[in-house]
Amino acid sequence: MARALVDIYDALALEKSGQQQLAGLAPAIDSAQQLLGDLDSPSKAARWRLMLWVVATAIWVHERLWEVFRAEVDVIVANAHAGTPKWYVAMAKKFQIGYALTEVEGIFTYPVDDPGARIVKRAAIVEASGMCVLKVAKEENGVIVPLDAVTELPPFTAYIDAIRFAGTIINIVTDVPDKLRVQYDVYYDPLVLLPNGALIADPGTFPVREAITTFISSLPFDGRLVLTAMTDAVQQAAGVVNPVLTDAKAWWGILPPAPIHVSYRSHAGHMAIDPLSPLSATINYIAA
Repeated sequence: MARALVDIYDALALEKSGQQQLAGLAPAIDSAQQLLGDLDSPSKAARWRLMLWVVATAIWVHERLWEVFRAEVDVIVANAHAGTPKWYVAMAKKFQIGYALTEVEGIFTYPVDDPGARIVKRAAIVEASGMCVLKVAKEENGVIVPLDAVTELPPFTAYIDAIRFAGTIINIVTDVPDKLRVQYDVYYDPLVLLPNGALIADPGTFPVREAITTFISSLPFDGRLVLTAMTDAVQQAAGVVNPVLTDAKAWWGILPPAPIHVSYRSHAGHMAIDPLSPLSATINYIAA
């Protein structure tokens, strides 16, 4: 990390104070704070101090340039053709529906770059049991949805098979959201909320429901839902005095609902409240 300009000047001034041949240069002990203070006064600053400041500035600029260069190299390395998890995620998002791949020196690429044909908007990869699970999804009107099983998933699977590293087993998952069922006892301020959880000032607004749905939708793709974090979000909702989570379950596909004890990572990479257990029916409001 690049040092602050004043820290570089102080280091140079300290080094100068230890040089016997420079003992005649005043002040004997100098610092950036002292120099900047002298510049704001009518007195003149010694030329050697100004030269030292110029040198310190040049060193500071040099260190900043190296810092920027290192950041650029880190990005290049992270996205390099190395078969890393980040690389697979980046390549999944580069998939172009309807385009054929061309091979150039052993690397498959698209001859035409068409951002409009990139349908994969969400991607994540996890390693488990000797294989990589690549979770992908697209978006429709801001809603996360799976790839079409007939027209989109087969070409995407062929694309991944073409670019994957030899010996790497990749299981592609694109599915409807995992279902969630959460139940709360919410102790509320009767001066702010109605018994059904609506705002007194705006009966069409339900702060607790919105807090939960917003929290779930704002999770990163394939992010982990942490119950305490969700309860913290409910606690911040208008009119809430004390939210008590009484039950939380999640499941996907035909599997039965399973209790969530601490956190939950979805199968599909995203999740939503079970439409058969809406928040309007699972939140119990109690006047505080």
